[in-house]
Amino acid sequence: MDQQNGNKTALFSTVFTDVGLGQTPAELTTPESLDLYRLMDQAVGKGYQDLVMEVSSQAYLMQRVYQLEYDLGIFLNISPDHIGENEHVDFADYLKHKLKIFKHSKAVVIHTDTLALSEIKKTAEESTPNVIWAGEAEGVAGTNYSLAKVEHQAESVQFQIVEKKLLEAEQRRLATRFCLNIVGAVNLENALVAIAATRYLGCSEAEIKAGLASAKVPGRMEIIPHKEAMIIVDYAHNAISLQKLLMWTKARYPDGQQIVVFGCPGNKGFSRRQDLGETAAQLADYVILTEDDPGFEDPRAICEEIGSHLNGFVSYEFILNREAAITKALKRVQAGDVLLVVGKGSDAFQLRNGVRESYVTDSQVIKDQLQFVL
Repeated sequence: MDQQNGNKTALFSTVFTDVGLGQTPAELTTPESLDLYRLMDQAVGKGYQDLVMEVSSQAYLMQRVYQLEYDLGIFLNISPDHIGENEHVDFADYLKHKLKIFKHSKAVVIHTDTLALSEIKKTAEESTPNVIWAGEAEGVAGTNYSLAKVEHQAESVQFQIVEKKLLEAEQRRLATRFCLNIVGAVNLENALVAIAATRYLGCSEAEIKAGLASAKVPGRMEIIPHKEAMIIVDYAHNAISLQKLLMWTKARYPDGQQIVVFGCPGNKGFSRRQDLGETAAQLADYVILTEDDPGFEDPRAICEEIGSHLNGFVSYEFILNREAAITKALKRVQAGDVLLVVGKGSDAFQLRNGVRESYVTDSQVIKDQLQFVL
């Protein structure tokens, strides 16, 4: 969209907010109501014409986006997460609030690779006449956007798109060959959905190609250079994202060990401890459990709970200090191995006992330590 409107797109995301006053770190994925309207007013004051924002299920639960209507809503996927005393009571409640975006959108783009697809499809079609499907799945006949001729490279992926616009009867392959300089299955899915959305909004193939080629997201499949191994920092923080990441790296580096450093946050997302533990037990070769925003909980107790789902399946250890855990993992890496440091992405803090303590970020720890371990 920036390619189309002269860099006049405001952004509210999990990582940062941009309303024309420079990027500022985000406190919440979706700001509180008063902050949200203040930020939108600032963006308008700067001459911004469009807004892209992440709308969390919590935003609907807490009515932060009450009465907001969207020209286009996007639904990527859902899996069991964000369930607990401070979040949703169960998966059904989580899904119900995720689906609310359909009722407030003139059109929606939905990726087909998700749980609860039949309920998502039913709700979407009852809520808006303009439903655009991206991907391939049983139960969705004739998706509007799908991938073709995908070629994975070391640090990028090239592909074409098969398109069938709304109200059109026939599919056609777009002539443009797109390049995304972020690897990984999840990012390719995101790119497909972004293309579907921007095509609906009137962007040309050339504008989309330029936008994708320049797209970079700190802490999302961030590759740290290493002469013999693959080192990746990623925000993967639930079972489905970790599973897709580990399956992607295993397919491309089948002969090496998969070493994973991760933890789970305190006081929320309690189901992640079992889900992430079981995923790592199935797909990792060695695990180092560490702190990840422990909040008011004991980080060792969190790690022990995760570890109970690793026992007997994969070797692991506790190193509660995150910098020390990453350093130990780097020392363990051999030629051909994959090291995945996941959960925090580009977060420059640790939430501990109600305080947001400064943290240099996972990628910076790796870069600082590589000079000593190579």
